[in-house]
Amino acid sequence: PPPPLFFFNDTATTLIYTISLHDALPICDTSGYTDYENLKRILPYVDVFLYDIKVMDPEDHKKYIGVDNSLILENLKKLSDEGAGLYIRLPIIQQVNATDEHIESVIHFLKENNIHARQVNLLPYHDIGKGKYASLDMEYHDDEMSVPVSELMEHFKSMFEEQGFNKVNIGG
Repeated sequence: PPPPLFFFNDTATTLIYTISLHDALPICDTSGYTDYENLKRILPYVDVFLYDIKVMDPEDHKKYIGVDNSLILENLKKLSDEGAGLYIRLPIIQQVNATDEHIESVIHFLKENNIHARQVNLLPYHDIGKGKYASLDMEYHDDEMSVPVSELMEHFKSMFEEQGFNKVNIGG
């Protein structure tokens, strides 16, 4: 499982609040895998939450990420219901989630739950983090992952646009 989240504490809340007082627009990059009260506490001070949807199927999410995604998706619904600024980010990995079925399931979830996304970012897989694994003496399984071709990314973008999503970017 992912390491426990340590970002959401009183110091972090104070920092986000202080930044917001200086006409800065705080952005919170989150997996959403935390107690909702942590997100709610900083909500008034955050301009945008960068929110990843990695895999929709709960079993596949557990296989690739290490945890079920129900808490992540519930927190996304709650943030949207409370009017949070949301940039939905979809990391796309050829062998994991680069399918029409995955994109359709994300679109269905967003529409069915009335998720108010300011934009959707389709993020082609990259191996920038590979060096971190070596420094942590961990094995990096890049043989299981590859970059999706640009035509496929354009296709996924058009799938979102055809369903009424106006701000869809490749990269982000």
